[in-house]
Amino acid sequence: VKSKNNNEKNVIQLLNTDLVILNGKEMLSVFKDIDGSFDLKLTMTNKTMDGEVKLNKASLKLIPLADIPVYVKSGLITLNEKDIVLKNFKGWYGNSEFNSIKMDGTIKDYCKSVNMDIKVLTEVTNDFAKNYISKVANIPIEIVGHSKTFFLIKSLYNKMNITWLY
Repeated sequence: VKSKNNNEKNVIQLLNTDLVILNGKEMLSVFKDIDGSFDLKLTMTNKTMDGEVKLNKASLKLIPLADIPVYVKSGLITLNEKDIVLKNFKGWYGNSEFNSIKMDGTIKDYCKSVNMDIKVLTEVTNDFAKNYISKVANIPIEIVGHSKTFFLIKSLYNKMNITWLY
């Protein structure tokens, strides 16, 4: 199957039914307001599945980080019957493209345990501290200037851990 310029909202509706991927709804539970478009190339047999999803553009909000908006300009998702690999995701968060994001990672056993290991490289600014971390920590936090940093996002079953290395 090959198709171009697919609407992400249609796929999200399908994944939320858990008909295509068991735990599809669970995998998406940390995101909201997902939108965008992608190109798809998928090969399936009775025993295997291989696919590639090229993001044209996307946006979403990450619920565990105070609904921080994330915008993706490009990225590649490869998948098979067991694993999903995220490659070369580039975009930004919050209110400015200066808040750059680069992301790579894997989601192993996505039909059962959703064993996720994702690394996000980013530029941390006061926008992040004041508008998102302050809400999560429930105290006012501000930073002066900006800094390169990264997040490690890990999950297993329905438990998620976000580690910020600043």
